[in-house]
Amino acid sequence: MELTRRERVLRALTYRPLDRLPTQFNYTRSMGQRMAEHFGVEVTDLPTRLDNHLRRLDMTYEPRFSDDGKARFDWWGAGHDTQEEGYYIRVAPLAEQRDLDAFDWPDPHAPGLLADAE
Repeated sequence: MELTRRERVLRALTYRPLDRLPTQFNYTRSMGQRMAEHFGVEVTDLPTRLDNHLRRLDMTYEPRFSDDGKARFDWWGAGHDTQEEGYYIRVAPLAEQRDLDAFDWPDPHAPGLLADAE
């Protein structure tokens, strides 16, 4: 029996028999470029080429960088190191300010937040 990706994930989540395990490969932007070139596909087609069972949907927000350009801040305010391949956090706001009431929480209702996902 050949299952669709959706059926395969649903069966795996409910511990039902399936034809094979669902897979999901994530990668950094530069690694995605390299793999797309290797497989001869567009970066946007890479998840299909890798037979990913899930779809990554990112939130839409204006990225900001530290003054020295060494950190790119995500939606939560964590500063990812721009000098490293991967997801090394250079600036961790909750490590610096442990008071959760003082934390500048992102607005989950911000207009256009899901524009890229749509």
